[in-house]
Amino acid sequence: MTLTQIKKELNKKTTAELVGIICELCKTSKEAADMVNLTLGNDSFVDDALADAKAKVRNQFFPKRGFGQLDLRAAKSAITAFKKVCNVPEKLLVLQMYYVECGIEFTNTYGDINASFYNSVGGMYAVVVESLIKLDDSELTKKFMPRLEKAVSDAEGIGWGFPDDLYNSFLQIVDCEEICWEYSQALRFSARKFILLPLSDFIMLCEYRRWFNTFCKAKQGS
Repeated sequence: MTLTQIKKELNKKTTAELVGIICELCKTSKEAADMVNLTLGNDSFVDDALADAKAKVRNQFFPKRGFGQLDLRAAKSAITAFKKVCNVPEKLLVLQMYYVECGIEFTNTYGDINASFYNSVGGMYAVVVESLIKLDDSELTKKFMPRLEKAVSDAEGIGWGFPDDLYNSFLQIVDCEEICWEYSQALRFSARKFILLPLSDFIMLCEYRRWFNTFCKAKQGS
């Protein structure tokens, strides 16, 4: 039957019959069960799904036994699967950033890997930055800034141009914040020396710039 025909037949069913059909679907399909939980607004379901996805990502880098298989496709599949059942952007960003952090920890633990590995991890970092810019939520961005900055710092000394890739992505989020030109230049200079200025200074200057802009507008209006 087509979707239109299915809808027509479902409209003939009683509430009890519809509940029965949904329950049977949930028993036979995990994806269907996930969609029902999401539709019903089950917060604990999303949290459990996040924990499960993080465990799957972690297992590819640092399994409980032996060495990681480093199957990045499997790790990314866990992220894709979680994305389908997550309607909270922040939780998806948490998982994507976790992938980046596991990747950096892995290469710092076991040494140099290869270009495809760094492209994958750096690409995920860029996705996080781009998502934050698109969401345009200053409070959410502020939550992630320490982790974004730490990732750049932890990548110091890694090859294949990986630190530069992370830093260039980091600058995108910096440039979207209303910070003074001098601080932006200081960040660029410090990164070339593999030194990042304290995040507290970044936050302070952001707040100062916002206050200064507000003050100037008030003076112009008076």
